[in-house]
Amino acid sequence: MSSTRERRPRHAADAGATAGWTRRVAAARRCGRGAGRRAPRHSATVAPLRARKLLVVTAVLALLVLAILAGTGSTSALWTGSRTVTGPAVRSGSTGLTIDGQTDHALPNLRVAALAPGESATAPLTVRNTGTTPVSIRVSGTEVTAEVNGLADSLTASVTPSVTCSAGLPGGQTGALRDFATASPLGMLAPGGELAICLEVRLDGAAPGSMQGGSADFVMTFEATQERPA
Repeated sequence: MSSTRERRPRHAADAGATAGWTRRVAAARRCGRGAGRRAPRHSATVAPLRARKLLVVTAVLALLVLAILAGTGSTSALWTGSRTVTGPAVRSGSTGLTIDGQTDHALPNLRVAALAPGESATAPLTVRNTGTTPVSIRVSGTEVTAEVNGLADSLTASVTPSVTCSAGLPGGQTGALRDFATASPLGMLAPGGELAICLEVRLDGAAPGSMQGGSADFVMTFEATQERPA
């Protein structure tokens, strides 16, 4: 007696089970259960999702409209009126200065031709404000333009506001002739005003003998400076 059995395929039971399931599904369809096409699982969420997107778009558009209205402001305009005022022409003032009626004055009466040590020569000057603004008067600088035997090194200059002019007047400003300038104004002049000044040039009493026969030419500059309004 043979012990060999006919082996059943392993998937036979599975095939029978599948066939049974198919028969049950078919019977269920015939009975009306599950009839018709099955709806997709996401079909229930489509309408709410679209509604939310529509609400978001509507809200964004509303915000844009509000922003535009806020930026432009009201479209209505108020009535306005205007008038003009025509002023006169504005003109600037001026400053001007003369010495003894001249803008470039040479001193004919300063006797310095034969000074001995310790002697002085004097000359009166009249400074006038020919401008339209108040000014202060000062000596801004002195230049020695020609020199013999180094005489300028022993010369001093002094300027004093005074209607009289003589050597040794008090209240003046004094310094070496070379590069002489006043540290403070000599006076204040209104437009058209005048200031009398005494100029003194003195040879130092300790001038060395080597300066005998020497000479010195110089140019002294007076300056008018406008005063700032108070």
